[in-house]
Amino acid sequence: MSVILDALGAIIIGGLVLIMLVTFTTQIRETAERQMYAVSMATHMERASTRINHLIGLAGLGIEDPKEAVVRADSDVFVFRSYWDFQNDVMGPTSGPPNVLSISLHDSNGAQGKAIEIRQGTDANIDDDPVLENLGYIFWVDDLNFVYYDIDNAKTTDIATVRAADVRLTFRREGPLAGTRPLTNKLQMKCFLMNTYLQEGT
Repeated sequence: MSVILDALGAIIIGGLVLIMLVTFTTQIRETAERQMYAVSMATHMERASTRINHLIGLAGLGIEDPKEAVVRADSDVFVFRSYWDFQNDVMGPTSGPPNVLSISLHDSNGAQGKAIEIRQGTDANIDDDPVLENLGYIFWVDDLNFVYYDIDNAKTTDIATVRAADVRLTFRREGPLAGTRPLTNKLQMKCFLMNTYLQEGT
């Protein structure tokens, strides 16, 4: 009888050890995958911030009157003029109408959640303008918010005086495994409309 009890005890202890090993392996795998996701998200955020900063930095390029550089300065949409052709990454001819660029947040149809759309056209009707192929979409964005400043670093809502913008982004990506909490990161950066800033500051 004691042999049977010893065998049952060994089976139970072995089962518990096996359960612990499976649980430990699962936790290690989840941690490793979350870290890989976090690295991927950090790289994506860095690229997104570089794109947006570059884009806003060239706002007003070639525009003679800095007061005419900004078309819309809403909390969730920023639209401005520039003679820089972002699609081809060259300076466009200043004899014609300037390009009109827009930065706004839209729902995407894929698994990447919401996306920032960067569009370029020649008028202020941004919904009809094509999305830039080389700057295009920035995915996994849950929230986009702009706060605008004048040349004296005071907050402003007057489009004629906008010389810088605080861009506040919340990135959100579902976790690597089903049922795990999503990855959420916030990013805030101040972007200067350098061309208008320098024009007015000189």
